[in-house]
Amino acid sequence: TRQIVAFSHFRFDMDYGVDVLYCYEIQIDPQWRRHGLGRYLMNELMHLVEKFELTKLVLTVFKSNEAALKFYKDGLQFQVDESSPNDDEVHYHILSKHNK
Repeated sequence: TRQIVAFSHFRFDMDYGVDVLYCYEIQIDPQWRRHGLGRYLMNELMHLVEKFELTKLVLTVFKSNEAALKFYKDGLQFQVDESSPNDDEVHYHILSKHNK
């Protein structure tokens, strides 16, 4: 039988007047993690950014999610976006990766 082991929820959006692809969610079945599916999905989203000539790929990640931060920042070269709140009271970062 076939089963869904990974998915991403995203949409094309205007974020502060900038055309972006916003990744709202990426989920990988725990037993399928660390097999390259997350990287594959994010690369496919970046391919959409390039194909539709968008400015950047954007996502939100909790500051406490160290594994996700390492994955996005170290593994995929995302950076804290200029729209990310610079406030210790906020529990998340907005990350982005610009189109080439």
